[in-house]
This record gives sequence, C-alpha cells and structure tokens, in this order.
Amino acid sequence: MKENQSITADPQHAQQFFFSPSSGRPAVLLVHGFTGSPWDLRELGEFLQSNGVGSLGICLPGHGTRDTDLQHRRAEEWLMAVEDGYRRLAGTGSPVMVVGMSLGGILALTAQVQGRIHAKALVTISTPLFFPKEYLHRFIIPWIRWFKGYARKSWIEESDFQFYLQRGKYIRIPLHASHAMYRLSCQARNLVSQVRCPILVIHSSRDQVASPASAKYLYERIGSSEKYLHWLDSPIHNLRLSEKKHSVYSSILQFIKDHE
Repeated sequence: MKENQSITADPQHAQQFFFSPSSGRPAVLLVHGFTGSPWDLRELGEFLQSNGVGSLGICLPGHGTRDTDLQHRRAEEWLMAVEDGYRRLAGTGSPVMVVGMSLGGILALTAQVQGRIHAKALVTISTPLFFPKEYLHRFIIPWIRWFKGYARKSWIEESDFQFYLQRGKYIRIPLHASHAMYRLSCQARNLVSQVRCPILVIHSSRDQVASPASAKYLYERIGSSEKYLHWLDSPIHNLRLSEKKHSVYSSILQFIKDHE
C-alpha cells in the first residue's frame, strides 16, 4: 500500500439509512465515528425499529468514499451534517434523540450546546474526549501531518483490510482530518457542563482508542441532572464489533423508553 495511494471503501454500506418510527414514538439520529460508516450503527437502528423507534443513520462528509476525501474536511462540515440530520427527523413530528459513536458523540455534544440541535436526550458511545496516547495528538500529529499524510491503523491486520473496506470504513487515518477531530474533542471538554438534557454515557473500561478517562470526565462534568454511566469490559472501541453489543442495544432502548 503506497503512501499516496487512495484507498476506496465500498459505498454499499456507506449509504445513510432511515427507519420510520411508529406513531407517537421517538426517532433517533445515529452518528458514526471518525473513518467509520453508517454500517457501524445500522444494526442498532434495525433493533430500535423492531421496537417501534425510528432512526436516521447519516454518513459524515468525507466518509464512505475514499480516504483522500476525508483528508481536508472541516469540523464545521461534520456539525452541519448532524444539524441537517436532526432537522430531517424533527420534520417527522417525532421527538428526536441522538446516539453518537466516537466522533459522533463529540459532534452530538457540541451541536447540542451550540443550539444546532435540541435533542430530547443523548447517548454517547466510546466518545474520545481524551486519548491513550494524548501526546501524539497534541504534539506529533500537528507537525507530522504536513509531511506524512496518512497513518495506517496498526491494530487492523492486513488480512482484515477487505472486511473494513467492504463495510464502508477506512483502514488509514488522514492526519489533517485527525487533527481537526482532536481539536473538536478538546473544545468539547469545555462545553459538556452546558449540556442539560438526559444523557447515557457508554464506554469500555479497556477501550484502546478513546481513553476511559473520557467517560469519567463526561459523567462528572455534564450539566444534566439525569445522567447514567454504562461501563463495558471489552477492549473493542467499535460497539458493532463487540460481543457486548446486544446488551448495550437493550440499555439504549430502555434509556429511550424512559425518556420518551
């Protein structure tokens, strides 16, 4: 794999999806993570639909095509996509909640505080307010991104490349976009105290991508009086790939029911 070679994801699983809610039931905006795709949250959307809860799974700008498309995307573009998705769901007349995975959680928190969305409740999954190797994001990537455009995800075996690409995901990290994501993460740390809606924070105590300190920080500083913390014991960052996912789906559904 050459440094300047564009890596293309399968667009089949990168398409946004929409499941209509039952009459009077909530609709949930599902926002995937950095270098991910709507596939990551589609199974959750199908589970919610089977219980009468609708959902819209959006594809963030720069995702689900070629990793070079993500390289120079701005945080503002991702926030606008969340805002647009929220408006579409709000137009159905259903109360809207938001579930954000990883970067999707940062976007949900930020959009809520900025008044771009007015979610009735939020769920964050594996949201990285802090990183295990914080120094890389703070000192190394801001400099090296000008010389080395991409970094391969070292935790993905070469034999698994097609598995990820076929699901609309990327196997390389565009470093300029990674820096944009990190800056947004740092800004979100100072915003969480302004979040007032009910929130469910889901995180693994062994997450190797998003530091578990993120969940502790978010739970302790969130401005909401209704807050819940669900710890998982798994090293997997992406919920869709975790063996714990079905219990988490049930917890999310119960949280939604409790705040309809």
